[in-house]
Amino acid sequence: KIASNSLDSKVVMEMLDELISNTRQLKSGVEEIRKRQDGRRISPAQEAQLLKVLSAITPKLGVTIYITNETPESTQFAEDIQSSFVKAGWKVAMFPHTQIGLVLPKGQGLLIRSSDSRTAIQIRRLFDSIGIAFDGYIDPNMSADSLGIRVWPSPKSK
Repeated sequence: KIASNSLDSKVVMEMLDELISNTRQLKSGVEEIRKRQDGRRISPAQEAQLLKVLSAITPKLGVTIYITNETPESTQFAEDIQSSFVKAGWKVAMFPHTQIGLVLPKGQGLLIRSSDSRTAIQIRRLFDSIGIAFDGYIDPNMSADSLGIRVWPSPKSK
């Protein structure tokens, strides 16, 4: 491609374009690996939306966060959720080392028992709106007017 000590500008530009393309692909791959390692987190934008809505919700139910088979990732995610509720004026209790059955689910679950189903629906829709989907159901074993959040290892973890 380089002949008699002269550079063909077209060839040089093609080589530079190829290098730029390869660099972008590598950067994209590195970013994807970092995202997978970081796991679930509540971003500043998500937290701002949570605070805006959670602060306005009344009545504020008691919140209990259960962490099962905690991993650093699931513990950090649970702490992010806890922080958002606390900043919005909710009372939150955290229970690590929660055991449920022999087969451990993955992801996160929302357990609600409330005499005011509007609050339960608001919270579920709020988390859905920021991209955090909870498997939700009404748990008859929970105390009345309470909200339980269970955080299991990430669905991406093995």
